Amino acid sequence: MAKLKRPRTVQGKNTVTFQIAEQVVEALKSRNPDALKNVLVSFRNQITVGFDERPGVGDARVALVTSWLEKSPGASELFDIWDTGSNYTSLVLVSLAHTLSLISGTPAGSTHAAVILRVLFDSTHARRLNAHLASGQTDVVLAALKVFGAAALIDPRSTFDAISWTAKALPKLLSHRHRTPTSQPLVHPSIRTALVTLILALLPLTLPLELFTTLFKGIAQDEGVIIKLILEACWEKVWGDVKVPKSSKIKVFGGLGIY
Repeated sequence: MAKLKRPRTVQGKNTVTFQIAEQVVEALKSRNPDALKNVLVSFRNQITVGFDERPGVGDARVALVTSWLEKSPGASELFDIWDTGSNYTSLVLVSLAHTLSLISGTPAGSTHAAVILRVLFDSTHARRLNAHLASGQTDVVLAALKVFGAAALIDPRSTFDAISWTAKALPKLLSHRHRTPTSQPLVHPSIRTALVTLILALLPLTLPLELFTTLFKGIAQDEGVIIKLILEACWEKVWGDVKVPKSSKIKVFGGLGIY
């Protein structure tokens, strides 16, 4: 067997660049806290998918992640790290989110994604994800919303069913905005924006939820691009969808107060 190549480290930045799947598998098995953090940060950075970016099959990130999942079905190393209760929850969840985004449009993506989502939404991990939403830790909350958002684009029903929509923490998250306005609210979302986009991604499943009507409270304080996103999603996924009963549309929007 050929000797496993060590991941190439960029000198002076303490950053690892992964070239082949075996490097990813080996590196993610590290249990040295500092080394593991460096590996997770490097892996996340290398596979990051920008907002509204749709990498093609020939993209190097897609190739790396796909080959890694072929050797490690279900992204098992990331789940192992998460299951240890480490301090790297947000890094693990964001990496899972980017992984799902990268494979979603590939030929083998449906197979790999199904394995990941089966574990992600089992009783143990779904409960943990919902607990993260109520954790009060901004980075962890955003990471949980991000992985839910990535999953929603692949399997809306399973994602919807995995979320505890009646949890008391969720309505409170809609009030968590950036303290300082950002020029790119969808690229760097606040907790409110991340939750709003998740609710919209799961329409019309989320239409009957009280949380859906709650998101309109304070909409006047949202950035223009967010307001546009909300209105367009409502039109395309609710009013423009003939499968949504007219009675449901009127029931929700008839008494809706926007302020």
